[in-house]
Amino acid sequence: MYISNRRYQTDPKSADEVIRRVEDGFAHILSASPGFVNYYCFRNADGIINSISIFNTEQEAESSNRAAAQWVSKHLAELLPNPPEIVAGELGVRR
Repeated sequence: MYISNRRYQTDPKSADEVIRRVEDGFAHILSASPGFVNYYCFRNADGIINSISIFNTEQEAESSNRAAAQWVSKHLAELLPNPPEIVAGELGVRR
Protein backbone atom coordinates (compact mmCIF):
# COMPACT_ATOMS: atom_id res chain seq x y z
CA MET A 1 0.00 0.00 0.00
CA TYR A 2 1.06 3.55 -0.68
CA ILE A 3 0.27 6.65 1.40
CA SER A 4 0.14 10.26 0.29
CA ASN A 5 -0.06 13.08 2.85
CA ARG A 6 -0.99 16.50 1.45
CA ARG A 7 -0.42 19.36 3.90
CA TYR A 8 -2.23 22.67 3.22
CA GLN A 9 -1.92 26.00 5.02
CA THR A 10 -5.07 28.06 5.44
CA ASP A 11 -6.45 30.70 7.75
CA PRO A 12 -7.63 28.94 10.93
CA LYS A 13 -11.01 30.67 10.48
CA SER A 14 -11.40 28.97 7.06
CA ALA A 15 -10.33 25.47 8.06
CA ASP A 16 -13.82 24.24 9.01
CA GLU A 17 -15.16 25.38 5.63
CA VAL A 18 -12.36 23.57 3.83
CA ILE A 19 -13.14 20.36 5.75
CA ARG A 20 -16.86 20.73 4.96
CA ARG A 21 -16.23 21.13 1.22
CA VAL A 22 -13.85 18.19 1.18
CA GLU A 23 -16.43 16.02 2.97
CA ASP A 24 -19.23 17.11 0.61
CA GLY A 25 -17.21 16.83 -2.59
CA PHE A 26 -13.71 15.49 -2.88
CA ALA A 27 -13.99 12.62 -0.41
CA HIS A 28 -16.77 11.06 -2.51
CA ILE A 29 -14.76 11.38 -5.71
CA LEU A 30 -11.61 9.97 -4.14
CA SER A 31 -13.34 6.99 -2.57
CA ALA A 32 -14.55 5.90 -6.02
CA SER A 33 -11.00 5.95 -7.44
CA PRO A 34 -9.26 2.72 -8.49
CA GLY A 35 -7.17 1.20 -5.72
CA PHE A 36 -8.72 3.36 -2.98
CA VAL A 37 -8.21 2.00 0.56
CA ASN A 38 -8.80 4.90 3.00
CA TYR A 39 -8.92 8.67 3.25
CA TYR A 40 -8.50 10.98 6.25
CA CYS A 41 -8.66 14.74 6.45
CA PHE A 42 -8.00 16.71 9.62
CA ARG A 43 -7.02 20.16 10.79
CA ASN A 44 -5.02 21.58 13.64
CA ALA A 45 -5.45 24.84 15.54
CA ASP A 46 -2.94 26.67 13.33
CA GLY A 47 -5.06 26.20 10.20
CA ILE A 48 -2.97 23.39 8.79
CA ILE A 49 -5.03 20.77 7.02
CA ASN A 50 -3.66 17.29 6.39
CA SER A 51 -5.22 15.04 3.81
CA ILE A 52 -4.06 11.42 3.92
CA SER A 53 -4.90 9.05 1.09
CA ILE A 54 -4.11 5.34 1.09
CA PHE A 55 -4.06 3.40 -2.17
CA ASN A 56 -2.94 -0.03 -3.27
CA THR A 57 -0.20 1.25 -5.59
CA GLU A 58 2.11 4.22 -5.98
CA GLN A 59 0.54 5.07 -9.35
CA GLU A 60 -2.94 5.18 -7.84
CA ALA A 61 -1.74 7.43 -5.01
CA GLU A 62 -0.02 9.77 -7.48
CA SER A 63 -3.22 9.90 -9.49
CA SER A 64 -5.05 10.97 -6.33
CA ASN A 65 -2.57 13.84 -5.88
CA ARG A 66 -3.35 15.06 -9.40
CA ALA A 67 -7.09 14.73 -8.76
CA ALA A 68 -6.73 16.65 -5.50
CA ALA A 69 -4.81 19.47 -7.21
CA GLN A 70 -7.50 19.82 -9.87
CA TRP A 71 -10.34 19.69 -7.35
CA VAL A 72 -8.72 22.20 -4.99
CA SER A 73 -8.04 24.66 -7.82
CA LYS A 74 -11.69 24.48 -8.85
CA HIS A 75 -13.40 24.39 -5.42
CA LEU A 76 -10.98 25.76 -2.80
CA ALA A 77 -8.63 28.16 -4.57
CA GLU A 78 -9.71 31.13 -2.48
CA LEU A 79 -9.19 29.22 0.79
CA LEU A 80 -6.05 27.28 -0.19
CA PRO A 81 -4.07 29.61 -2.47
CA ASN A 82 -0.72 27.84 -2.01
CA PRO A 83 0.14 24.37 -3.26
CA PRO A 84 0.35 21.65 -0.61
CA GLU A 85 3.46 20.06 0.76
CA ILE A 86 3.23 16.42 -0.31
CA VAL A 87 4.95 13.56 1.47
CA ALA A 88 4.38 10.07 0.12
CA GLY A 89 5.73 6.59 0.52
CA GLU A 90 5.12 2.91 0.79
CA LEU A 91 3.38 1.77 3.95
CA GLY A 92 5.91 0.21 6.32
CA VAL A 93 3.85 -0.78 9.36
CA ARG A 94 0.15 -1.46 9.66
CA ARG A 95 -1.80 -2.66 12.69
